[in-house]
Amino acid sequence: MDDTRTMSPDLKLLQPPHDDAPPHTDEDAPEELHADAEHIDIGPTAPDGNGDPSHKPVIRISPDITEVVDAAEDAILNMPRRNLYQRAGCLVRIARDAQPSARGEKRPAGAMSIKPATIPYLNEMCSRAATWWRFNKRCKKGEDPWERTLPAGWVAPTIADRGQWRIPPIMGIIAAPTLRPDGTLLDKPGYDYSTGLLYLPGGINFPSIPSEPTKEDASRALDLLSECLDDFPFTEPSDKSAALCAILSLVCRATISGPVPIFAIRATAAGTGKTLLADAIAIIGTGRPAPKFAQAQTPEEEKKRLLAVAMEGDPCFLIDNVDRTLGTGALDSAVTAGTIKDRVLGKTGNAEAPFRAVVMATGNNLQVKGDTGRRMVPIDMDARCERPELRGGWDHPDLLRWVTRKRPELVAAALTICRAHAVAGWPECDLVPIGTFEAFSRVARAPIVWAGLHDPCAGRERIRNESDSDLDTLRALLIAWRDHYEVTPVLLRDLAEEISGDVFGDHAKALRDSVNEAISEYRRGTVAGKLGYYLRKYKGRVVDGMRLETGDKEGGGVPWKVTVVGSW
Repeated sequence: MDDTRTMSPDLKLLQPPHDDAPPHTDEDAPEELHADAEHIDIGPTAPDGNGDPSHKPVIRISPDITEVVDAAEDAILNMPRRNLYQRAGCLVRIARDAQPSARGEKRPAGAMSIKPATIPYLNEMCSRAATWWRFNKRCKKGEDPWERTLPAGWVAPTIADRGQWRIPPIMGIIAAPTLRPDGTLLDKPGYDYSTGLLYLPGGINFPSIPSEPTKEDASRALDLLSECLDDFPFTEPSDKSAALCAILSLVCRATISGPVPIFAIRATAAGTGKTLLADAIAIIGTGRPAPKFAQAQTPEEEKKRLLAVAMEGDPCFLIDNVDRTLGTGALDSAVTAGTIKDRVLGKTGNAEAPFRAVVMATGNNLQVKGDTGRRMVPIDMDARCERPELRGGWDHPDLLRWVTRKRPELVAAALTICRAHAVAGWPECDLVPIGTFEAFSRVARAPIVWAGLHDPCAGRERIRNESDSDLDTLRALLIAWRDHYEVTPVLLRDLAEEISGDVFGDHAKALRDSVNEAISEYRRGTVAGKLGYYLRKYKGRVVDGMRLETGDKEGGGVPWKVTVVGSW
């Protein structure tokens, strides 16, 4: 967009105009965001001299709204260390949370997040960015008619509603170095134009990463990173690999151009260390424990939570202590689509934001509903004792303190693994492809196998077989249907009439029970109508070598039958 302005002399900025591509480096972020102090105040800070009115551009208020607002936007663009970005069609700022927000989650105090740039905030920025003057019609003869004033009340709302700005977009906030999608290292604090990420290390000095690490370097780094997992009773070697994969996914989320699966941390009993593991993973990647949600009560509630997470740019979050079957269409869509859209509470219209968070979930024998299992990597643990919380003999008795202290080295180890894999040309290691998650597999899964450990995704078949209750329901229906009708096509109205009778053989009873289970989610309609909705949902899906198919339409409707794959 051509941002060259044509202004009257009174409205021109009284300082050199900015270039078409405004400089934006780590100095553009608020100075406080780079502070080492634990408690900081967030807000734009003027550099030396910018607080002096003589060094600010002058804007004179006139009836020409466009010229005045253009001048205000130009002044803001020229502010050093401005705390202003755009995201999801809105102007936003970076803020440090003083306390958990009212969205049902427990976010650690002090966590950085993306907040809307409110009208009062923009009004203050206008005041900081320029000196404002208005024409005083009542001035006495011989006096200067122009006098100092506040920004006009319509300036900030007009800027907010423009919808197109030259303010840089922000994709997220990171608290540690990472790799860009091309494998190069992002380790300079501040805003990175190529990724849209704002890197705020919080005063932490991270070790330098070798520019050309070898496979041997990656193997040694993997040993160091594995040390934080030594106290967890993983069920299989692949579960430990999956935990390492979660760390790489979070540290290198910017490298993964596509979606990242949900990491389901499951155990057979309470006290095994599920939440502890999730917090250790989050601390390595973000410097803080994971923001925690309770399981949403409704799909609508979950969708609004996910939108809030996307809008605020949380790098990860944890659905903690899942006690019901996990899985909704909103969660599935957010994880795989990479964006989420919904109505914002208290506002008209919808908002859409990129969803880049790494999602974790914990639960005892956590069960998964529907297609969510396809979007999940399990991390299973089994302490093999009655009271896991009473165990002792830990390598790291205070794991979170240890991880916090060792975090710079652990982050460097994770980046060394992924960087070495990138230098080697991203070898695929003959892994079974995972649809939709190809980029994740290349960046966070393959390096672990390449460095010598088990496939992190080996447990996906386990969670599919154990947790997909929808698949179990479909399997039971296919078996009962096949046993009762064999290969004979049947109209749904005839099936409904048959199972509504009072006399049943064993096969007919099994068919009735499986049909009732399948249609239990539908509240209205006849048995035949509800069963039709269910069958169309799963038509053609193969389960244990069987699938549902339809025949040619007859006078009374379309017949259905269960077939063996490859036949009709």
